[in-house]
Amino acid sequence: MGPQRKPTFRKTSDEVLFTTLKKRVFARVQELEAQRRPLIIGKAILFPVLYVGAYMLAITLGQSLVVLFGA
Repeated sequence: MGPQRKPTFRKTSDEVLFTTLKKRVFARVQELEAQRRPLIIGKAILFPVLYVGAYMLAITLGQSLVVLFGA
């Protein structure tokens, strides 16, 4: 078994098509990011607040069996 050659690819007109497609996808992603930014920021604030709130409730109300076991 001799040394193996690495695959090589010829550059064709597909490279221009790929570059054009890449630019169009990047522009679309930038548009979506601007639309979704408020939602992302809201989640980044809301979820930690809910987590800390649930933790504090568990600590303060952990003595109550109803809260502890949900019975």
